[in-house]
Amino acid sequence: MRQAAIALLIVLLLCQAIFSAQPLTENDLQFGPFKIFGTFDIEAAKKHFGTPDITDLAKGYKAVYFADAEFITDGENKISQLTIYSAPPGFSTPRGLKIGDRAQKITELYGKPNSKKPSPFDKNIYILSYTISSGSLNITTEKEKITVITLDRFKRSI
Repeated sequence: MRQAAIALLIVLLLCQAIFSAQPLTENDLQFGPFKIFGTFDIEAAKKHFGTPDITDLAKGYKAVYFADAEFITDGENKISQLTIYSAPPGFSTPRGLKIGDRAQKITELYGKPNSKKPSPFDKNIYILSYTISSGSLNITTEKEKITVITLDRFKRSI
């Protein structure tokens, strides 16, 4: 009886977290000091991630690859996409989500995702997507741990 009551309490707390999370906003499209729509500061990125490889793409876009992060910038040097594989200490989304966090924390902070898709190659990997009209937050989990966070700005064409 006591175990059933505890289980019910846990379910109720999880439901409350899922339904009380605020919708995604443009302010959520940030990781550490790097914000989608913001100007890309390559020196700040080098300070945190090391020396990059830079590839020119079409229409002035650039891909800036670091060992633990990738940035796509537009022709105006604004960040269009940011993918984080490993982050310096203290780096997180504005709501506190970090690489290595448990997957349960995602719905606690962001609520139910717009989509949750399993990897076709590994049943332990999922991609959870939260979208708004101007961008998205995509979180990859593996074995219930966050392994990749991708922020993306819409309305771009390469």
